[in-house]
Amino acid sequence: MFQGQRSNGRGRDQTRGRERSRGKGRGHVGRVSSRQQGSDVGRGSNTKESMKPAAQRRNSKPSVKSRQKESHTKEDHQQNQSCESKQSNKFRSRKQKESQPDCILSNSFGCENINWSSKELIKFCEKNFVMFIMRGVPGSGKSTLAQKVKSFYGGRDAIICSADDYRYNRKGEYIFSVDQLYKTHLQCQNKAETYCSKQIHVIIIDNTNIHSKDCNPYLTMAKKYNYFVIFLKMKAQGVDHHVQYNTHQVPRDTIAKMILSYGSNPLPYYFNWAVPNSEGVRLRNVTQRLIQSCMKADSHFSNFLTNEMKTSSQNLFKTFHLQNASSHHYHATVAYTNQYNVPTKISDKYTKSATVKNALGSVTFLQIAGVYITPKCIAARLLLTEEQKKLWGRNDSLNRGEINPIAFESNKVMEGSLEKMLCDLHLNNKHMNEDTVTFQVPPGCTEPSHSLGCTAHITLGTRGNNKPVIAKDTLYQIVHLEAYTLPKSETLTSGNLAIRCYGDDKWVIYFRHPFIAQALFCGHYDLMKNTGCPKK
Repeated sequence: MFQGQRSNGRGRDQTRGRERSRGKGRGHVGRVSSRQQGSDVGRGSNTKESMKPAAQRRNSKPSVKSRQKESHTKEDHQQNQSCESKQSNKFRSRKQKESQPDCILSNSFGCENINWSSKELIKFCEKNFVMFIMRGVPGSGKSTLAQKVKSFYGGRDAIICSADDYRYNRKGEYIFSVDQLYKTHLQCQNKAETYCSKQIHVIIIDNTNIHSKDCNPYLTMAKKYNYFVIFLKMKAQGVDHHVQYNTHQVPRDTIAKMILSYGSNPLPYYFNWAVPNSEGVRLRNVTQRLIQSCMKADSHFSNFLTNEMKTSSQNLFKTFHLQNASSHHYHATVAYTNQYNVPTKISDKYTKSATVKNALGSVTFLQIAGVYITPKCIAARLLLTEEQKKLWGRNDSLNRGEINPIAFESNKVMEGSLEKMLCDLHLNNKHMNEDTVTFQVPPGCTEPSHSLGCTAHITLGTRGNNKPVIAKDTLYQIVHLEAYTLPKSETLTSGNLAIRCYGDDKWVIYFRHPFIAQALFCGHYDLMKNTGCPKK
């Protein structure tokens, strides 16, 4: 094994590493640390060989022919060893994955909260694109965890991008130069973008990323290529710990400054349940078929779409579209954290909540109870589970600007002026008559929620210049129209659907059985709107 080269396994014998750290040569430029010299033990090499002096092992292992093939980067050295480690490092078969426990806590690697090894997330990554961004002070175990993550998602479908890969000379010696800092990080970014363009399913960014701005190139990249972003933040230990365990002999003063500057993960513009593109396409197709069925069943609904909206089921998503639809997935916004580009105390409380931290990067299943369509928008209505309600951080009202605490004190819908709302909708007492009734769920259909999370939805499209938030305001109005006395409206039942119109062309389609869509709970990072990164 070449001097200065990190092994794939990064397994280490800590006791042996401490013994070697007292040896000669520590601190010489180009010298490897004791942890690097001990990395062969983690790869399963024999003990006698690993106990030889570094120079002797360096001279004895590579042949003259192999030295001629050496390259400037650590990545090329790993390729030279690919034949040797091909079988041991090949990505796990499905059977091997199933043999793993349901949850191998990432906390055992010093990582905060994210359960990167869950079976659900592994299966999710097999069909979708996820970017793991490592963050941590040198010596915190970032690269060890990065290799572990790769071994779970492994093979051709996972790649590690690190600026350290470009700091090795021809002899395999690690040499850090401040003058080359920008260049090496640019090379790392170029490598990451290359693999993003090739649609590699899992990309792992293995850099310190101490400051928020360090993550920005990768967040921009993830948005451009439709990658979900999951941060893997390593816990900061004492200075002595990081001095002892960092691989590349980073000075003590530098580590101390890094620990002081090391804060929370970059603040997303909002948290959401993001729906993969494949699920989004399925949702659109189902919606189109349902709309087509409703048009055949109800002449009034057909007249609304054909004559008033000048559209059809086939052209539905040309009339209703999402702004910047190519740059993000369908999603259900769970909480805005930085709506006015200034982190608030409320958003800070939400992001630091253990409930939110533990849920980040988790795969969930959204229940779609129906679809509603107006002249301004079309959206899917969600029915939240009790676990999903714990994450809900939006006000179920027309008032915007702040997010709720992590949980409501009650499950009662946000109270507003019902009389004023009915006046606004031209449905006040002047227009009501003896035929007013209390809303009842159409027989056999999924009962909509009128409590916490009752305005949860996925905006499928808006018309003209209407912003996506119009879908939330519309659903708020529908919820109140359902919950209180209304002008009696006809309900048309067709197969597994029920159709109702609530005045002002608010058409609601209720499903007999909820439609299930997979989603990932994560943050949406928009650098044009948000650059906040609260300190620790």
